[in-house]
Amino acid sequence: MDPLSGDPKSKLLRAAWEALSAVRAPNSEILSSLRTVLSNSVPATFEPAPRPYAFAELSAREPIKPTAAHPRAYRGTTEKPPKDKSPQVTDLRPFLCDQFAAQDLIASLSAPDNFYTGRDGSAFHDTLIPDLSPVFIANLYPALRKKTAATVAEAHALFHRFGLERDESLLACVTQLYALSDYTPHWLEITMNFSPRQQAGFMGMLLLTKAYQIDPDLTPELGEIATEIANSPESAYRTYCLLRGLAHGVDSRYLREGFRLNDRCQMSRSFHEIDQSGEFPTETLEPILERIECEGDSDARWKSMNFWTACGKLDGLTALIESRDWSQWRSDIALSLLYFYSCPARLESPSEAKTKWRSAHAHADKTEEILKRIPSEYQSKFLESLREFVWRTECKDWGARSIPDACALLERICRPTFHPSLETSYLWMDFIAYFDISQRESLIGAPDSSFHQMEKSCRTSNAANHVSGGNWALAKIMPAFTLACFLAAPARLFRTGKTLGCLSSEERLEMAKAFAREPWMSHDIGELSDAEAYGWIAAMDRPALAKAIPKELRSHYDGERVLNAPRLAHYHAQMRRQWLRACLEMMEDRIYDRLSRGLPIDELELDDDIRHTLQMQMVADENRKPLRKLLTAHWAGRSDYLMKHPLTIQWLKKHPELDLDLWFSGIPCQQTIAPWGEVTITLERDPIEALKLGTYVGSCLGLGGICAYSAAATVLDINKQVLYARDTKETVVGRQVVGYDEDGKLVGFPVYPHSAPATIRSLFAEYDRDFAAALGARLVRANGDSQYDIAFIVANTWWNDDLDLHATDKPKGSERGVIPSP
Repeated sequence: MDPLSGDPKSKLLRAAWEALSAVRAPNSEILSSLRTVLSNSVPATFEPAPRPYAFAELSAREPIKPTAAHPRAYRGTTEKPPKDKSPQVTDLRPFLCDQFAAQDLIASLSAPDNFYTGRDGSAFHDTLIPDLSPVFIANLYPALRKKTAATVAEAHALFHRFGLERDESLLACVTQLYALSDYTPHWLEITMNFSPRQQAGFMGMLLLTKAYQIDPDLTPELGEIATEIANSPESAYRTYCLLRGLAHGVDSRYLREGFRLNDRCQMSRSFHEIDQSGEFPTETLEPILERIECEGDSDARWKSMNFWTACGKLDGLTALIESRDWSQWRSDIALSLLYFYSCPARLESPSEAKTKWRSAHAHADKTEEILKRIPSEYQSKFLESLREFVWRTECKDWGARSIPDACALLERICRPTFHPSLETSYLWMDFIAYFDISQRESLIGAPDSSFHQMEKSCRTSNAANHVSGGNWALAKIMPAFTLACFLAAPARLFRTGKTLGCLSSEERLEMAKAFAREPWMSHDIGELSDAEAYGWIAAMDRPALAKAIPKELRSHYDGERVLNAPRLAHYHAQMRRQWLRACLEMMEDRIYDRLSRGLPIDELELDDDIRHTLQMQMVADENRKPLRKLLTAHWAGRSDYLMKHPLTIQWLKKHPELDLDLWFSGIPCQQTIAPWGEVTITLERDPIEALKLGTYVGSCLGLGGICAYSAAATVLDINKQVLYARDTKETVVGRQVVGYDEDGKLVGFPVYPHSAPATIRSLFAEYDRDFAAALGARLVRANGDSQYDIAFIVANTWWNDDLDLHATDKPKGSERGVIPSP
């Protein structure tokens, strides 16, 4: 189907073309059709028409003249004039491709007026085709026919300069550009910066991005930038990014700085989504960039590209950078400070980025003043923690005092006696968000012991994840109570927060709200006098709460003994601390009541193993339901639950070759390894113990890890086993998962923790070889390149951990587990 069939202009042109195919005599309709064709088309070929021209015989019908017989020329009589001879039909279309014939045709049909001076002839003057290259006329001229003669001449010169007659691809692009843009001659000058083989590609991208709508002369350096891009290894991609950026209002000089920095940092930054631009202060940052180049730090190079991006998104960042003396900082501190300032640019919400950047910008002087007071070995911790605080705090909880209060708190914990690198913003960021001004002041002035306990509670990232999740709910619903606990009972606060953190965010808030509504939470004992606080606690009918009163204090109020003022103050303070601990213990009991609901567990039997298991089943995600069924059966004494599971039976039928006794018992393996002494590898069959495979080594499969569901899968499926290496004290010093794949191969997964020494890894490797030999299976290492297929049996999903078993570089984001010393 003709795509132009529905176009009104196309229909008119077709009708005019058909009208010229059978002309008997000139008339106004024929003249109109001729003008329509000549004005809206150009000759496809330039062929001379045969002479004499057939249209010379065409003439308009002459009027009947009076004669002696008919003096009135048949007018006013009943007689009819004689019929004319049938005129000859002439096809005028072949004459239109001959420039001279076309001129004669116009002159002939325009009679009796003179073509060059008469009314009809002047109407056709702008339809005449200039005497230029036929290829130019057929392709470029239609877009130029209404332009001035000078414009046509310029285009014709460029036509020959680019050799368009010989390059069909480039000719097609230039033809489209002339039809779309008045800036085409300027863009053709830019095109000359590219090699002949690149020019068609440049023109094609110009059309694709619609950058032709922009006058390139408005960017004087564009030609120089184009030359630089044309000679780069990624010329095609960068050409597209440059033109797309121009179409979106991005400064081409800003893009050039990005390209240069990308090459300098040896990165693979993408530029095709850049929609904002600014100025990048290359000269100011040159010393820092030089140090980054020399040190070869990949993380620093990545951050450098982030600075460039941020300068395009954050108004005023470039000016801030240029106003600073960066030589006063160590290179790593200067880099971290720059990264802190640029971090709002990485936020997804533009409004959030704007809000937080304004705050960081407004408090920049004060922030750097505090940074100067921080001991040098703690400055990295200060900046990293502050950046995480800005990055993670929700915008709705952001306030004018957020950064100043965070800096004041960090000044407290970025000094000797505290860990020089442990980042704890996960734990205190919600305190800043939800505490009021006076509560924040109390937080910042808290005793060192509270902050030390905070560091202790997040020694692993997994623990920090759950503690921070619980703290968020407590601080949001009960800020005063949470602050009091942080000041007087921090260890119990973080323990309860960790337990609460295993619930979903909705469940955490629900639990905190329900607890806040309890009668014993109706008063803030911090606002009561000592005597009032004692009376209120003593009136509680809950033994768990009443035990908060020291027996010495109860004896004093019962009149059995008299305490002097210092002793009385001491026991009152102890009562308040124990009251807070008792409340937190009661809340933790409530949490475990919810976790164990529907499971055959007597609450008196709860120990650390069961508590860990209950929390793990809450974070098992898609494996939660099957894990809960397994635990129900296990605690009910049905140890054969998995073996009798229909899905297990179905899988076993596919693998009759597997020796189940050997698969479930493993092989003996023991070796003396310093500093632990005798280290034994055993295959773990207790599901409660096997669920600790990530928690023991602090990996992402542990409690609080992002892949805790995979620990559940390892316990649920009999084709997966957990191997533990223990010393003589039964301390786990290494762990490995092995699997039996669908082709009968034994797959050995990485040994954890990553800090495990080569001696431990070698012992596991020896075990794997011997175990595979005993099973009659081929051993495969899960190193990312090996082929294997570990099936899901009862589990719904798991994490296929195929990291290199003998990797020397610790993967980013890996666990922080450390092998314990004996």
